Amino acid sequence: MTTTRTKKFPLSGLFSARMAGRLRSGYLLGIIGLVLVAAVAGGAKCEGRFSGGTDDFTEERLETSIVIGQSDADYSLTLAAVAAYMAEYAFGFQVEVVALSAGEVQTAIESGRVDLVLDAGQPENAEWFGAAVASGTIISTGATYFEGDLPVSGAVSPRLSEMGADFVAALTVMELLQPRLEETETWWHENDIDGEFRAAIYFLWNFNYEDDWKSWMPWNPAERLRQQLERFAKVRYPDLYDGIEFDERFNPIVYDENGAPIIVDYSDDDE
Repeated sequence: MTTTRTKKFPLSGLFSARMAGRLRSGYLLGIIGLVLVAAVAGGAKCEGRFSGGTDDFTEERLETSIVIGQSDADYSLTLAAVAAYMAEYAFGFQVEVVALSAGEVQTAIESGRVDLVLDAGQPENAEWFGAAVASGTIISTGATYFEGDLPVSGAVSPRLSEMGADFVAALTVMELLQPRLEETETWWHENDIDGEFRAAIYFLWNFNYEDDWKSWMPWNPAERLRQQLERFAKVRYPDLYDGIEFDERFNPIVYDENGAPIIVDYSDDDE
């Protein structure tokens, strides 16, 4: 078995809350790196960012950036990752994710500095949340999940509500189960997973492939999301994703110490 190194496309920095508190959307960098690896190793055809499902994206949508806030509350890593993955691959937005402390959430969403926080409405700030929704400063997407009998609700900016009504409609229908969020967060932290985007893949694929999320949105965005998940991880239902990606020949993709994909020639193993 021989190995050669490709151009580096680091994955460990993607959506990392440890990088100056600001997480620029790096999903595309990781995907491009892996697609290039697959193209070199297996002759795969690289068809672009949204191959197989961009006809209904306008140029305006593809050029529009939205900002997603990641709070410091429970499950915030998974919530922000899922929202960002959906926004980019299902609905065509460019995405930036920013880290917010508990004290910053209210100001950030009300001022429009961020367009979405999936856990903005907590049981302890219900009075503020209700007043902000009533005044029209923010738009509620309803309960994202429940802590016991108490809802944890999402909020979007009026800007996103107007220009991304399709995405907001999906968020309004979406309701996540707390045990699934807890399992995803535990998996990501305990296994020291690189790249918060992998939490989105783990959650969307393992829990919701043929279950909830296909009912949150019309066929086109759901199919784009499914294709992207399959194309990245090379997992086939009902197999589960566990943080390992595969190339076009279904060989595991390995990475160097910087998170860059390494081409591995498995042909020697077949002899």
